Amino acid sequence: MIKLVFFDWNGTLLSDATAGLEATNNLLCQFNIKPIAIKTYRDLFEMPVTKFYSEVGIDEKLFFENHSKIQDRYHSFYEKRAEHCRARAGTDVLLKWLHSEGIRSVILSNHTVEGIEKHLKRLKLEKYIDVVLAHDNIMSTGTKNKAKYAEEYVREKGFSPKQILVVGDAPEEAKIARQLNAKSVLVSGGWYSERRLKEAKPDYIIGRLDKLIGIIKEIQGKPDAP
Repeated sequence: MIKLVFFDWNGTLLSDATAGLEATNNLLCQFNIKPIAIKTYRDLFEMPVTKFYSEVGIDEKLFFENHSKIQDRYHSFYEKRAEHCRARAGTDVLLKWLHSEGIRSVILSNHTVEGIEKHLKRLKLEKYIDVVLAHDNIMSTGTKNKAKYAEEYVREKGFSPKQILVVGDAPEEAKIARQLNAKSVLVSGGWYSERRLKEAKPDYIIGRLDKLIGIIKEIQGKPDAP
């Protein structure tokens, strides 16, 4: 029986892939590098971002020499765009259903706790999220990865693998699920191409978050709604 759902934030609950692309292109312009299209972005983006920036033209040495300035410029631009981003289609329906079923919803993110909580309040979703597992500030993003946050939370709360679902828009979430011996659900239309999602071999791929309700009912062995 599913009792815990780990959700990625960027591109999964928040529809902000375009904001990420625009922030990246703003950064590339500062280095006189040609902007990229959303298809290229989804084909290349990954965390940590060092390899991604190298792929789009920012030399690795240059990146590390200007790391703080690059981080500040990217996130300053991104946050202004993200203020207008909506939740992904089906988010409110799904989170309300999980809440009504007593299934815990936990955000697992490379973003910051403060940034995520601000958006949850703006989108009126904060009461449906049990906890946000993310970074204290944007400069601490390399101190602990999402898998570590998930493992510590599962160990502390005592959930078994069969009680857990990991949901995200990246191959990373499929990997985290395998580390937890849990099932994974990847959501297309976020920061990663569908090709990359399929290559990650998750248990399920969906286009809308409310489709997760049927998946959970299937796992629980319950009939779907008429």
